[in-house]
Amino acid sequence: MVYLPAGTGHTASQRMTDSQLMPPDDPREAAAWWFARECAGTLTAAQQAALQAWREENPLHDQEYRAVAKVWQWADAVPVSQLRALAQAPDTGSRRLLSSRRTFAMAGGAACAILALGAGALLYNNWYDGKKIELATAHGERRTETLPDGTRLDLNTNTSLTYRVRNGKRVVELVHGDVMFDVVHDRQRPFYVITAAGTIKVMGTRFNVRVQEPLDVRVAVESGVVSVRAEATPTARSVRLTAAMSVRITEAGVGPSAQVDVGELTAWRTGKVVFRNQPLVSVVSEMNRYLSVPVSIADPRLERLPVAGVFNVDDGRAFLEALPKSLPLRVVRSDRGDVRLFMR
Repeated sequence: MVYLPAGTGHTASQRMTDSQLMPPDDPREAAAWWFARECAGTLTAAQQAALQAWREENPLHDQEYRAVAKVWQWADAVPVSQLRALAQAPDTGSRRLLSSRRTFAMAGGAACAILALGAGALLYNNWYDGKKIELATAHGERRTETLPDGTRLDLNTNTSLTYRVRNGKRVVELVHGDVMFDVVHDRQRPFYVITAAGTIKVMGTRFNVRVQEPLDVRVAVESGVVSVRAEATPTARSVRLTAAMSVRITEAGVGPSAQVDVGELTAWRTGKVVFRNQPLVSVVSEMNRYLSVPVSIADPRLERLPVAGVFNVDDGRAFLEALPKSLPLRVVRSDRGDVRLFMR
């Protein structure tokens, strides 16, 4: 498919070759090809429309384009002199990399082209190796991030992690919080999620990891296969999980696997939480992860009362209004603004 139509009426010296008029077939190279032209500011209105059509044609196209843009964004923090040195490195592998992208570098705006792909890719493969990316969300915040390899992370409230590439491995260290991973398959670079309780290894899949406490981790798989290994026990044990399976990792090791509804577990991605006859104390604890004003249970007799329902994590008022309708309790707001639950 031709995305950039050739103009008419140009002299031979003005005509562009087919390789310049058409993006490469490889989605990653095509994303860099498009990005260089957009970065250089040389796209016409028709070419901008063609770029948009290419991104919408296949989800992978848009994913690769966003990944290139993210590398470019992070490269902005690196001195230009260092990036230029990387792009001109005498290393044989680097030379091959730049040579294979020569079409990209011809795309107008040479500095943009060289840095966006040449140095950008080298940033990921060389300079970036071992360097950390730190990601975190505040209380009540949810956010989506894309790593340089195209892997998508949906971060839930109060989540903290670091990411780095080291010795051919993509490694996330999840300190606390909740993350839904959509990992790009890369046979040469396996993907690891490391927690205090254990390690999760994948090649390319969708799964959720929640670190509730350092030694209380829950893993749930939406698609693909992951390997879960306990690290906090003298005798480590590995378990393989497939779609719709979940395990907990604690100081006692990897627990038994169970069938789960991953959509319910990760409903927070759409701003919802689902409870199925869970004790009120657990429900309040979960909602407090999102509420701007925390709720406390004043009467211990309320703690074990079962709660079932779907609540909007961004609507604390609706949550508090719903509780007295199904449970024998009353909601009391003090002059200080805190909220307490009493037996009715």
